Amino acid sequence: MGDRLSLRVSAPGFAPESIPLVRVDVSLGAEEVEVRLRKALSLSGRIADEMTGSGVEGVRVHFAQTVRGGSAWARSDEMGEFVLADLPVGAGVLSASAGGYEDLERPLSEPPDEPLELVLRPKPESEVTGTVIREGAPVAGASVRIGSAGSLTDASGRFAVKAAQGQASLECRAPGVSRVIRRQIEVDANLGELMIDVTPVVLRGRVVEPDGLPMPAAWVSARRDDGGWRDTRRARTQPEGEFELIVEPGSYSVSASSDGGFEGPEVELEVAAGDAPYVELTGPGAGLLRVVVRGLTPAEAGEVFVMVRTIRPSGGMSGRGLQTATGGTATEPVFELPFRQPDGTTTVIASVESTGRSRRAPLRMSPSGVTEVELSFADDPGLLEGTVTVDGWPLAGERVFVADERRNLAWSVRTDHRGNFQVDGLRKGDEVAVAAVGQQRRVRVADTAVHVDFEAHHASVRGRLFDVETGLPAAGMRVSAVPAQSAGENDVDWVRRRATTRTPEDGSFVIDGLFAAPYRLEIRPPGGNLSTEPAVAVSEVDLRAGDLEVTVAVPVADDR
Repeated sequence: MGDRLSLRVSAPGFAPESIPLVRVDVSLGAEEVEVRLRKALSLSGRIADEMTGSGVEGVRVHFAQTVRGGSAWARSDEMGEFVLADLPVGAGVLSASAGGYEDLERPLSEPPDEPLELVLRPKPESEVTGTVIREGAPVAGASVRIGSAGSLTDASGRFAVKAAQGQASLECRAPGVSRVIRRQIEVDANLGELMIDVTPVVLRGRVVEPDGLPMPAAWVSARRDDGGWRDTRRARTQPEGEFELIVEPGSYSVSASSDGGFEGPEVELEVAAGDAPYVELTGPGAGLLRVVVRGLTPAEAGEVFVMVRTIRPSGGMSGRGLQTATGGTATEPVFELPFRQPDGTTTVIASVESTGRSRRAPLRMSPSGVTEVELSFADDPGLLEGTVTVDGWPLAGERVFVADERRNLAWSVRTDHRGNFQVDGLRKGDEVAVAAVGQQRRVRVADTAVHVDFEAHHASVRGRLFDVETGLPAAGMRVSAVPAQSAGENDVDWVRRRATTRTPEDGSFVIDGLFAAPYRLEIRPPGGNLSTEPAVAVSEVDLRAGDLEVTVAVPVADDR
């Protein structure tokens, strides 16, 4: 064993390459690392205003590869010209954005031979008008800004600001008011008159523990969701649990949390000008989690790291890490922390960075008191190891996922610079699922190390979308390549390449850098959230035989 480090290599004419994990074998005189550099290209162009034809300065131009993770960006100069250097080879999306203009996105399957001509369309403007008041009286000299445009209120508290249409952030600074007033507004011709009340309102209250005792030094948060703008006010409780917050009129969700990040129940509150609101809050209840680590070698003393990780039902993940023991000895440390178990599957993990050894156990917190978890490195665990290659080359930094469904445990590791991976802490005799590069295996942990190799090949899918009603190209649609649904209920199927691109005017798309595995193409209209918006069309594609070309008919909304 030896050091574990990351490596980044840059060379003129090539795209920078990173290897997230390099294991240095101290038994060797020197560690040889082979890095495959990809030739870098250069992309130049000019960005013009659609109305005037003049160059637009300060536009952020960004290219992001659809799958392989490479990117490059630049800003346009005073003539609107830009150069993207060290551009990685591979399909991706070129985007351009600037204040006052509609965002532009253009998919690129390969860099063009000639400089690009990009045209930005100015957003239409509307005049936003309104009045700023305090305690019912107009406020003169208040600053109201929307983006880069602003206005000062007159003697009657009136303001008028010309702003680009669409969602925008409004900020108001009024004399004698310490806080900036923020609103999220939708600028259009039907917005109407705005009334901005800067009258401060004092929200008072008290926080108690679940047993009714005062909760000092708790954090109180009052959150207001104003059309997507999250405005949060925070304060600490005093020795008797009392607190004060200066807020603005509006609807709030108020809750108390501890230093550990655990949050109590939310209370919905409507605050109006002139109110004197008071709220009683219950703080988060938390038991004590005690993690006892046993069986460390003297060389591993002081190097153990404990992580408590939860995979939520929605698919998100949260975690808390502990590096400093609160008791025990150097080779048998004890870690303690107040912990309230969230919804989902929680695992306690102890890892030794220098050796890569780890142990884990599922967590079920007791309703109260102390929950103790013991993780022992003194046992004789099962070992799973292997190598991942793509097109015959070691694949560094690739994620390998192992699941022991019987014990409700999961491991996620990355391959090193040789494409090797290793998972220890498995229980001998258990059957585990292993997934990498779009492939899935089920193996039984034996007395000796189990070796599983994954050999992958790159593949791409290209095609064209057309309107099912008119037969015309479907431009601007988002095409996502996601893993095909697993045939087995317990299969591990999520460790695969996934990517999203957008169709240009001719309705074409290219997604390269995928693995030769089954995928599902999901097509969605522009805008919206990829994780929540349903697909308007789905096409199953099997890339196990190599590259594929498809044509898909999709419904296109009439208002596009």
